[in-house]
Amino acid sequence: TPFFCEEKEADQIIEVKATVPVNKPNGNVLIRNKEMSICEWDEGYLVLFHQMKNVLEGYMTKDGSYVRIHALMPQNKEEKDNLFHAIRLFYLYLAQKRGFYAIHSASILYRNRAWLFSGHSGMGKSTHTALWHELFHTPYLNGDLNLIGAEDGELKVYGMPWCGTSGIYTTNTQKLGGIVLLGRDNSDHLETLGEAEKIVRVMQRMISPAWTGEQMERNLDFAGKIVENSPVYYLKCTKNPSAVQPIKEQIDQMEAKR
Repeated sequence: TPFFCEEKEADQIIEVKATVPVNKPNGNVLIRNKEMSICEWDEGYLVLFHQMKNVLEGYMTKDGSYVRIHALMPQNKEEKDNLFHAIRLFYLYLAQKRGFYAIHSASILYRNRAWLFSGHSGMGKSTHTALWHELFHTPYLNGDLNLIGAEDGELKVYGMPWCGTSGIYTTNTQKLGGIVLLGRDNSDHLETLGEAEKIVRVMQRMISPAWTGEQMERNLDFAGKIVENSPVYYLKCTKNPSAVQPIKEQIDQMEAKR
């Protein structure tokens, strides 16, 4: 794997056991929906994956340093993907504790900075970044998920292997240029958002854990940090090539003033 590296001490150990887990009480149920249930004990968390037939459950210590997943050995691509995405949940928990936050977005590299395009399902983030790639040959960074953290006083975007079904990812780290929130419309134009609305919308696009009030506050605080230190634009647009023009002009004008 391109992300493989040898470290003396791992931040997180993930053990996959091809055994049926021992029955345990649920503890305090934090989340229960059609996808999963997340339960809390004093010493850690139990996650039940309702829609993954081969992934039975996962256990993680409170500090995120140890994860044990009970799963049947994957026999096909779907089952391998299930295990891969189960691991992502625990990875993002530890990342959040270390100050790194994941945003559901597609990204490109433009003017030596990472630009993230995000919107609700169907808003066309992949279509929009494809237009940039076709018209201006901008390199892709990630097709579905971007990890942001602060380093040396700057916000940066870090490569990660999870990228939805796009197959687009990078191992590189780039400075964050900004975030473009997408909305569908019959014309292509930028609309103004207040600072509070920007913060809320950025937080809504995060997929970092929000199981507890403390985690939600962490997400909200970091969304505020993004808005304070990077531009966040709201682009109402079509799926046509013309959709790129208003946001490209805005970015070019901003970069010219740096």
